[in-house]
Amino acid sequence: MAAVGMAWGLYDSLKHQAAAQPAAPGAPGAPSLVVPPEVARIVRLAASAAGADGTVADEERALILQHARQAGVEALVDEELRARRPLAEIVAGVAGDAERRDLYVLACAIVRADETISGAERIYLAQLAHALGLDVATAAALEQQTATAIDGAPGPVPQAP
Repeated sequence: MAAVGMAWGLYDSLKHQAAAQPAAPGAPGAPSLVVPPEVARIVRLAASAAGADGTVADEERALILQHARQAGVEALVDEELRARRPLAEIVAGVAGDAERRDLYVLACAIVRADETISGAERIYLAQLAHALGLDVATAAALEQQTATAIDGAPGPVPQAP
């Protein structure tokens, strides 16, 4: 779930670059945030990857929404967790190779949050690679790099019994 937190952190950083617009007529007087398309894509992909195994457990959903709340995007994330958008829609308009790779790595990190990749998650990653135009070798290399980075990252300190 650290990757999900990272996605919200990225959103939080980028949202300050977005312009605030007045609320729609009839809405409460608070301004609404304009979400840049690149940031919305990250949020949508993170929510999609979290549900790649077909469900988002209550504990997982609560953690995701906690990170989203801290970034000020809880409503957007909650909507995306419920939406189940097609991958082709989520990745439409991706600008270049670096963004394609970054999105794939983000999804890999999220589906691997529980340290394994299920069959459904494997299918999801294959579909994402196809939608992003990544060949099999590139996708496999990105998965390996992601796994190596996750495995090498410092984990929680074990507590004495």
